[in-house]
Amino acid sequence: IIYPKISAGQDLNFLCDNVNLKLKGEIFALTYSADILWKTNNGSIVNGVNSLSPEINKQGMYVLQVKDNCLLPHQ
Repeated sequence: IIYPKISAGQDLNFLCDNVNLKLKGEIFALTYSADILWKTNNGSIVNGVNSLSPEINKQGMYVLQVKDNCLLPHQ
């Protein structure tokens, strides 16, 4: 079994107001489909919540959640 590795990307800094940034999540060694979801309690996701590169417009903590769709046969 090969387990995928997931990265939410590097930390970003907002240098001015009214600027949107893109997060850069990555999934390595994924051999099947997956559901992607970004979450935040104190930030703001403008669009792309179900993509690896959502657009954000507020500093905060963002969490990348990945659920695999791999269905293993019963033995």
